[in-house]
Amino acid sequence: FPYTTLFRPEFAIGHVHTWQGAEAQGSLTIVSEEPVQGFRCRQLRYRLTKGGASAERPGLICWGYANQFAGSEGWNMVY
Repeated sequence: FPYTTLFRPEFAIGHVHTWQGAEAQGSLTIVSEEPVQGFRCRQLRYRLTKGGASAERPGLICWGYANQFAGSEGWNMVY
């Protein structure tokens, strides 16, 4: 899933992106958007379900330069 699409206006807070694999299904939810140490960041929730079991973890992406050599800004996965 390309993180640049999470910036699009139609993907507002609360948007859920889902996918279906051969054996499992997953979702990514945009939970909130707020500044973190001066960076524009979005908190995410990843969820994977297989059979009757599921796992969930938080995520954080922030807008900016990935490093001092990056030519342009973009969404970067923090965790």
